[in-house]
Amino acid sequence: MCFVCYITFQFLWFNMKVFVIATIFASASASCSNSCSQHGTCGEHDICECDPNWMGGDCSLAKCPYGASWSANVDGNAYAECSSRGECDRKTGQCKCQPGYTGASCQRTECVDHCSGHGVCEAPITLGSRVPVTEQQSCKCDNGWTGINCGQRTCPHGDDPLTKTNYDANLKKAITQTDEVQTIRISSAHVQAFSVDTFTLTYTLPDSEEAFTTYPLNQFGLTSGKIERALENLPNGVLLNVTVGAVTTVTSAPNFHNTFAVTFVANTGDQKMLTVNSKGCKVAGCIPQYFGCSGTNGAGCTVTYTETKKGTKEHVECAGRGICDRETARCSCFKGFYGDACDHQSTLA
Repeated sequence: MCFVCYITFQFLWFNMKVFVIATIFASASASCSNSCSQHGTCGEHDICECDPNWMGGDCSLAKCPYGASWSANVDGNAYAECSSRGECDRKTGQCKCQPGYTGASCQRTECVDHCSGHGVCEAPITLGSRVPVTEQQSCKCDNGWTGINCGQRTCPHGDDPLTKTNYDANLKKAITQTDEVQTIRISSAHVQAFSVDTFTLTYTLPDSEEAFTTYPLNQFGLTSGKIERALENLPNGVLLNVTVGAVTTVTSAPNFHNTFAVTFVANTGDQKMLTVNSKGCKVAGCIPQYFGCSGTNGAGCTVTYTETKKGTKEHVECAGRGICDRETARCSCFKGFYGDACDHQSTLA
């Protein structure tokens, strides 16, 4: 045999042995099922060690999000897959929640009928001690709507025309019912600021968080009539009748302020305090746009609020003298009473 042929034969034989040994070694070291589905590593005894969020003998099953369990502790742990209110889709890793539950881990309750388009589904918190909380959602209805799903109309509220006093347990006597009176003082930083400062007023409905803001008012030349018109021009007739006492204006150092009192004539019961907005809003999209007060570091004017008189008249649907039609939002008044809110008594009854 020629020397070259011998060398070539030995080289090929050596490479073949290396190939066979490598093949045997590879098959012995990668014998886990499905190569752990590319979601894990093959470990000792050919057992897959799965990556996070994957499970199963071959790491082919997806885990779903865990959350605080709605049920009792599961296997001694208060966490549960899909919060124990859904089934896990092992292909997608997504929870299929039971009716009435939603969220990535079914951690929230759904609002009935999605609040019928007349409210916002909110999430009051059910506190948990050891684990994240679950969220018990409910509908927060828009003004004029009520019910668990915000699907029923509300009727006008008013004062019972037959009750004129309330009994005061501390004074042990009857006290005449009164309209709400709020006194507000708006102070500018100095006389130059007083001449250019502007502000707006926000009224918030007593039965909800729905709020309405006036157009801008000027500190300089402020009158009771200007304040009344601004408040009574708020949309939806939320303030049909207010009276504002004479504005007290002081422009001598060190005080530069306006003080006025607002009486809520048509809006009965205890009212939320009017809010003065004085920091200004001058960018596109502000409704309304206004200069505001030139206070220190953009703080705006200094405002003092006083509830001079708390409204003690009733604020009752149909004034307690009628039945509300939940479809039409109209009061059907009892005999002898009339008005949108049945808050007037007929002299002919």
